[in-house]
Amino acid sequence: MTYFSSHQIAIFSVLLILLITQKVSSQSSDKKWELQVKNEINSVLEKYRNAMLSHDYKDMISFWSNSDDFVMGSDGRIIGGYQDWVVETTHHYENTLKFEQWDWENIHILPLSKSLASVTLEFEFKSIDLKNNIYHAIGSWTYVFKKDDDSWKVIHSNGHHIKL
Repeated sequence: MTYFSSHQIAIFSVLLILLITQKVSSQSSDKKWELQVKNEINSVLEKYRNAMLSHDYKDMISFWSNSDDFVMGSDGRIIGGYQDWVVETTHHYENTLKFEQWDWENIHILPLSKSLASVTLEFEFKSIDLKNNIYHAIGSWTYVFKKDDDSWKVIHSNGHHIKL
């Protein structure tokens, strides 16, 4: 049986420390991109919320991806592609006078990669249409974001409104 010399133990110890340091550093940098994705998605969500509350249709539409990957599910049905969704949404928001409330809670952002993330949340909103009818609803929603050209857009979305 051979024993390690003190030099071999020292070299082995240094290599082990370097390996552990590299692993910790790698995990730390992984957490950095995850945190960056979460912060960027939070910013996009807040911009969307503000667009809804200020009735800024142009900013609201910019939340969604105009791509072949786009799919919207809402209240138990699938709305075709992006153009079908824009037509339906435009009609809806042209008949909305304002949003009085648009709150999100229990927001869970899951970074899947540096360019893909999933978000689930609960919402409550209240809108008033042009005839002064109030629509008040709660529910949950899921968004799948994809980053293209340094911009996060929703490519898949699905949720359900429960009218109060």
